[in-house]
Amino acid sequence: MYIIAIMLFMSKSRFFTMMLVRGALVRGALVGVALVGLVAWEFAWAESSAQAWLNERTQHEEDLARIEAERGPFSEALYEPLMALARLQLSHGHYEEATAALLRAQNITHRNSGVYSAEQLEAVAMLTEAAMAQEDWSAANQQQKFTFFTRLKQSPSDSPEAVSAHFDLASWYLRTGQPKRARRLLRKALPLASSTEQRFALAILEQKAQRLQGQCCKLKHLGTVLAEEAGKRADPDALAALYLTLADSLLVGRKPELAQTYYAEAATVSPAAAQAPPRPISIRQPLYPRRQLEEQRARTSTSAPIGSRHLTRTSRDLNFRLQQGLSEDQRESPWFILNGDLAHLGFRVTDLHAANPHEGGAQTLAGHPIIFSEALLERLLPRSLRTREARAQLLVELAFTVTADGRPTAIRVVESNAPSRLNRLLMTALSMAYFRPRLVDGTPSQEDNVRLVQTFFAAEASL
Repeated sequence: MYIIAIMLFMSKSRFFTMMLVRGALVRGALVGVALVGLVAWEFAWAESSAQAWLNERTQHEEDLARIEAERGPFSEALYEPLMALARLQLSHGHYEEATAALLRAQNITHRNSGVYSAEQLEAVAMLTEAAMAQEDWSAANQQQKFTFFTRLKQSPSDSPEAVSAHFDLASWYLRTGQPKRARRLLRKALPLASSTEQRFALAILEQKAQRLQGQCCKLKHLGTVLAEEAGKRADPDALAALYLTLADSLLVGRKPELAQTYYAEAATVSPAAAQAPPRPISIRQPLYPRRQLEEQRARTSTSAPIGSRHLTRTSRDLNFRLQQGLSEDQRESPWFILNGDLAHLGFRVTDLHAANPHEGGAQTLAGHPIIFSEALLERLLPRSLRTREARAQLLVELAFTVTADGRPTAIRVVESNAPSRLNRLLMTALSMAYFRPRLVDGTPSQEDNVRLVQTFFAAEASL
């Protein structure tokens, strides 16, 4: 009896086992069929999308050929089809073809409406977009300057529209590492501004340009605007922004007591400014003081009568700086930008009016919210991490305290997958940065455990 029961149990177990295996095979087959179907659908969709794009492009080209045959190669009627073709090519990443179409459209407006016609502004904006996508930073810069001159031709020099053109180009200069050009432009625009809000916006931008130029803090223009306009019927939030900017610059200028006065003024005119968490102040700083580098260069000179031990120490210090991007013929330390308002476009065009004549050529930048030159990071990182794809995987989270004076202290790495050398560079940069402190009823207060998450991919350059 027992033997029969065991045999029956074993036969049922084999049956259930076979059923389970069969079920698993069926499920696996269904999943496989589903995956094959999904892949086939994706291929079909991609092929359909490509065919639709090709059909649309062909239609635009046929329209252009027809209009050209009927009205000639410089007809105004060609402008819209050329713009439509350029939009299509930009949307699919065909930047060279888009640029060719846009230049032709722009040439048509020049022939029919003059060199500074307003009709071409959309084409110029798209040319800027195409140049940035191809990392031709200098070409993008030229397009923005041309936009500025075109806009000025459309309005009287002291009109609000002309002031807005000055403001927009100055903003572009700041977002592309040309602060001295921005300041020169803003100084010209300030006497032209007729409204209180325009003057406030220009003065705030001029003060930011100073900080991004590495200079701080001449408050002449900001103070003059404040004295002349504060008593007028200014928007409270605009006036508070002016007070906050003034206080930020005083903090960077190491005058925290005076800064506290203006933080309180901001809270008085606008309740929204009374309570606020810490926030970074946009600034450009050298990573190492210039005087220190000059002294070390002098110490390591072969003509200097110094001992071998001293020579070894100073040479090692200087070599560490050279590895971080300082070439032999440069006199300036490697720098960083604290991108406080996340407005930087991810590249830096040579400022022809910059103090350092050794800096040349447009540079791609990388890092958020602390920005470094891409070349500096490539020198600092091992070869395996020098590609953009590898660098995009790096992430460092820092924790620190922001004092009432706006200085980051007690900096520590919370999490990082970056090399220790890069961690040290970040901590050095952060220790030299400034933050608007936490405001409690308009009073600066210390904030502990502030977090900053740093990435190292090249910024998405977009307007």
